[in-house]
Amino acid sequence: MDDDQKRFIVILVLLVLLVVIFLGVVFAIVYAMAKVKQVIAPLRSTVRRKIKGVVKVKGLKGQARKVANNAVKGVKSIASKVRSDLRMLAKQFREQIKTKSKTMKSKLDRGMAILSGDPCSKLDQLWTQHVNLTFYYGALALTSLDPITQEQKAKMDWPASQLLQIQQDLSDLMKTCVSESERPTLTQLLKDHIMIVAQIASKWREAQSKNPTGPLHGFDTDLVQAWYKNAQDTVTLLESRTGHQNNHLRNAYKSHLDQTAAYLSEMTKTKTSKRTFELFAEALDHVPMLASTFCTQMIACSSGGG
Repeated sequence: MDDDQKRFIVILVLLVLLVVIFLGVVFAIVYAMAKVKQVIAPLRSTVRRKIKGVVKVKGLKGQARKVANNAVKGVKSIASKVRSDLRMLAKQFREQIKTKSKTMKSKLDRGMAILSGDPCSKLDQLWTQHVNLTFYYGALALTSLDPITQEQKAKMDWPASQLLQIQQDLSDLMKTCVSESERPTLTQLLKDHIMIVAQIASKWREAQSKNPTGPLHGFDTDLVQAWYKNAQDTVTLLESRTGHQNNHLRNAYKSHLDQTAAYLSEMTKTKTSKRTFELFAEALDHVPMLASTFCTQMIACSSGGG
């Protein structure tokens, strides 16, 4: 083999290595995007993104605006403590729950869907963040009857503010199902979904604190009923464009409420135990189906109600 042949082989090998490295980098990016969708990571990325800028409060009114404004004050000072909480919750989750392994193809598919900006994938991402933030809020509000400190209040305002913004984003995605005049109603219904949970937690703390060593109180029945009615009203509004009742969506949204109530209730009696994390995992596992059902309704609305 002469020198020219040797040089050719060396160059060819180097080219192959460069192609392999390039494909590896592309795969790593896609895989990283897929990992963003898992467990606590969406929550943590939300915190990091919002800390760099200003929490959005435009369009909020009344109590919702007050909550958002409270979160803006001193957000940088509370940020590191929130991240510390999330790291601890993520560690506890990994210790308590053995997550199901997923194939490489499913991770790639999910990563590519996120990168593509597909509305259905965006719904999945928003509902995942919604569940994570609700769990974090519940862990702050329900696992102790000690008086709420200023630091804890600041931490609670943080996820509440982010949850309200997520509901605004969900409303923006669902606009195909409502008229322009109905959009404020849809947005308010979605935000009330959050505000009622905050009221449920507050009312429970108030009732239980009056007799902390007595029998465990359940959540206020009137507020719970209002929460489920809010979900029904939301679906009814989304159905108005098609003129058809979507039982799949009704059942999926009700299941989301059932699962949320289950892990929040567990928090009130066992802190963040293994059972709490198991119920939380069930709520997370339900998200793709929940997002898909909402997306199906959006598509039906876009096609003219067929």
